[in-house]
Amino acid sequence: MKKLIGFCLWLSLPTLANVIPTEPHIYVEGYAEQLVYPDQVKTTVDITELNMDPELAKQRVEQKAKALLLALQPLGIGKEHISAAPLSIEVEYDYENKKKIPQGTRVGWTVEITLPEPAKYSLLMDVLVKAGINDILNSVGVIKDERAIKKQVAMLALKEARQKAEDMAATQDKKIKDVYSISEFKTRSEAQYNLTPTQSIDGALSSESFDELSVTGVRRQAVFEVSAMKASAVVYVVYTLK
Repeated sequence: MKKLIGFCLWLSLPTLANVIPTEPHIYVEGYAEQLVYPDQVKTTVDITELNMDPELAKQRVEQKAKALLLALQPLGIGKEHISAAPLSIEVEYDYENKKKIPQGTRVGWTVEITLPEPAKYSLLMDVLVKAGINDILNSVGVIKDERAIKKQVAMLALKEARQKAEDMAATQDKKIKDVYSISEFKTRSEAQYNLTPTQSIDGALSSESFDELSVTGVRRQAVFEVSAMKASAVVYVVYTLK
């Protein structure tokens, strides 16, 4: 095994070294980003009930769940848009004078709701509140074809890298000759050993994200509206010069 590891390392070193040419070249980073809106929103909630009678607590949780299913139907949310974890049952205690006193049994049901129309997100929040669902754990925007978005932004990053290289070369009375290498990983630092693609789609359905977007010129949005997500990509390109 040690011989095999040594052999692999011996093979990898020349490969990494060849990313940078020995002839005159320019090494640039290309960056691009764009705002995209999610195709769906996944919201996770907890339906819980505390009661001294475990069976009664379970029945009330089931009643809340059935009422919620009916209330979600006008939003286009059917059973196929809902998934649930198994019921959790736990006895809760309080302490008085160092004595453990039972407070009842808490029955909980964690439910994930997929909203097919993000524009109705505020209506979903209204439905949850009216149904007595106050434990809203999180909401996440979902891009159906995330790969296509990332590819599109990566192409924009490549164009930005080319333009940057041409501008930098022109200041030295040089021109771009050819592309020597293109990578999503840094190749001139220790980061080459931590190969993490620098592409991402980030966004959160929270008031903080609305404020951040408003600073960049995007219209301010009301609370409980779905904000845009930022898709970004970084590429590293080596061009030879003539």
